[in-house]
Amino acid sequence: MSKITSLVIILTLFLNISAKSQSVYVGIKGGGSFTRLTSNDLSDLSGKFGGMGALTVDYEFISNMSVQTGAYFFMKGATYSTTSGDQQSVPVDADMYYLQFPLHFSYKIPISGSVRFNVNAGPYVAVGIAGKTKVGSGDNVVKYDTFSGAGDVNAAGIGFRNFDGGIGLGAGLEFNSFTIDAGWDFGLANISRIDGTSVKTQNGYVAIGFNF
Repeated sequence: MSKITSLVIILTLFLNISAKSQSVYVGIKGGGSFTRLTSNDLSDLSGKFGGMGALTVDYEFISNMSVQTGAYFFMKGATYSTTSGDQQSVPVDADMYYLQFPLHFSYKIPISGSVRFNVNAGPYVAVGIAGKTKVGSGDNVVKYDTFSGAGDVNAAGIGFRNFDGGIGLGAGLEFNSFTIDAGWDFGLANISRIDGTSVKTQNGYVAIGFNF
């Protein structure tokens, strides 16, 4: 057998094995989320619970290793206090609705039959698409669009940039076409519009999904 023939046979076998080992799963998932902000310029910080939903894509390029991505919708937010122009403490309740796009590498560990445990990690980018921020209390509440400049207001935590990005970590179970997973995203971008002020997001979620 010539070297060329041997090379063709080996290459054919390799491509055949690779083709069989590649799988693309498109799915949906939904669940609950919890968001908190981190900042040295805001006080009385408390997180908020919300919901999430996603259209997911899982590309398993070799057995038990995949790239996970998709379009995620998150309801985020937080409550806190900021300082007004006259240095008075003002309560703030901010709602933030994001579209988020992760790109995670996942390693899957077979457990039994069709059950696999997976761990995943990677970067994400997010775009704030809507939300309202309530400033004040009682009859003195003023509402702003969360991702606008909030007019002439020059206070930390009133009006945020609509771009966010960071690193996400996750883990979950796959069984047949169903998934259960949890994750935590660490925002690295400063979303504050005020110079010299730093505000970053952190977000966790638990979700149930189905792959078609």
